[in-house]
Amino acid sequence: MPSPQEQAEIEALFVEMVTDRQAVGGSLSVLDEHGITTWTTGVTSVVAPVPVGPETVFRIESHTKLVTTALVLQLCDLGRLGLDDEIRDHLPADCAAPAGLTVRHLLSHQSGLADLPPEANDNLHRPAAELTGHILRAPLLFRPGTQHSYSTTAFIVLGAVIEHVTGMPWETAVQYGVLDPLGMTGACTTTERALARHVGIGHRFDEDSATVVPVTDPCPVGLAATAGMFASTTDLVRLAALYTRRGAVDATQPVFSETSRVQATRAQRPIHAAFAPGMSQGLGWQLATWGGRDLLLHQSFGRGTSGSIAMDVDTGVGYAALVNSEAGEHVCIDLSQAMLDRLYGLTVPGHAEPGPSGDRDIAKYAGTYTHDLYHSYRVEPHGTDGLKLLADNVYHLEEPVQAPAPLRQLDDHRFAYHSGFVVFGGFDGGGSPTTLHVRNRLAARV
Repeated sequence: MPSPQEQAEIEALFVEMVTDRQAVGGSLSVLDEHGITTWTTGVTSVVAPVPVGPETVFRIESHTKLVTTALVLQLCDLGRLGLDDEIRDHLPADCAAPAGLTVRHLLSHQSGLADLPPEANDNLHRPAAELTGHILRAPLLFRPGTQHSYSTTAFIVLGAVIEHVTGMPWETAVQYGVLDPLGMTGACTTTERALARHVGIGHRFDEDSATVVPVTDPCPVGLAATAGMFASTTDLVRLAALYTRRGAVDATQPVFSETSRVQATRAQRPIHAAFAPGMSQGLGWQLATWGGRDLLLHQSFGRGTSGSIAMDVDTGVGYAALVNSEAGEHVCIDLSQAMLDRLYGLTVPGHAEPGPSGDRDIAKYAGTYTHDLYHSYRVEPHGTDGLKLLADNVYHLEEPVQAPAPLRQLDDHRFAYHSGFVVFGGFDGGGSPTTLHVRNRLAARV
């Protein structure tokens, strides 16, 4: 357990990061051998400011996938599902799932499913089962199990699988199967329930008014299993501990077996080493082996809220942070590096920085890279030694979105921006790339 001085330093560090980034508020919980300690700062909303407290719940967006993963593992233990079952065996026939697409592929972002096609995006208020038909009829990015590309749609499909197998709504199955046994008392699955609690509203920067404004729109029901939940940081460390050898904290009953836990924390596919050495994809989680430690990692950004989780698989020591502001993305990235040092004495492994080989031929990276039929990236030179990346219709925004320019070249594969890398690969005989990854999404050059 951190000493009183170390606890004071962690709190001061967290408060400083939230304040410096002009985020609205946040919560940080640390789980160690003595229990859970929580620090909070800021307010729940700029409109009706109430101090953030340990009980405050936030949108957890993609962290919802970890709850869905836990429920799928439970259903596997019960014999209702199998990780290597083809999903077409657990969906209505009219969903037309492609042959060879398994539950494991969905959980480990190896499905090849594209982002939401327009037919699904226009019907997000409909249940997951209705969206799933549209998703599965869209062309695959690649043959399932052959590559890795982060997929929101995979967990929409898993939500439909859960509902088909259990005969109950995803929200009900999650409540009884995961939230209640783990004592995740703050967690809830709808905006309406969250607003009845002590909720930290998400915020974004409004360019027209040059002010920070609340994000109050509810998560569409079709996205429930992939991004629909609210929870406190205390809830999240309870959830994360479930996946460690330590096991769940004060659970009233088992959620899934040790066999399933091992499956979830076993590498399913390496993540491109250019993002970070020693990383791989587990079931739901990203995995990292750094400094002799096996870590579970997960980040979440969206709807004006940001979050990060890290947990040591062996000791069950880790943290969860949530910040109710778009600026929280930077807080969570910086905080994750600081907490790895504080909790484990680790520094995120550095990359070899050989620099580009030969001449800096920026022009060879320029071109259009397609993620799927509806989402693509345009890469253009920026100055003499940088790139500019424009995203067309990514996340269904009406206007093209520009990544901060310039993207700074680190080596032949990687260009850096403020919160990550754009990674090029598949270089042809002429030395030009044929693929790029940005935020773990794969796109192929046209």
